[in-house]
Amino acid sequence: MAIVQRDGFTLVNKKDGKPVEIDSLIESFRGETWYVQGGVPPHKPSSQGKIWASPFGETMMRELYPSVFDCKWIEA
Repeated sequence: MAIVQRDGFTLVNKKDGKPVEIDSLIESFRGETWYVQGGVPPHKPSSQGKIWASPFGETMMRELYPSVFDCKWIEA
């Protein structure tokens, strides 16, 4: 699978530092399961960027902060 990368940034899991893969399942802080579809890295130092994800069993994609999934964008 492809990892979530854009504009020189990679989305990683804070717990283990491993890159997040597109179409992988990821758990929110509420215990909900989501499919990762992509995202947008931070556009300035005070920004977190966003993750595009769909709730498990749904097709509608949403844009959420990486902290919802205990993730962060790092410069590659």
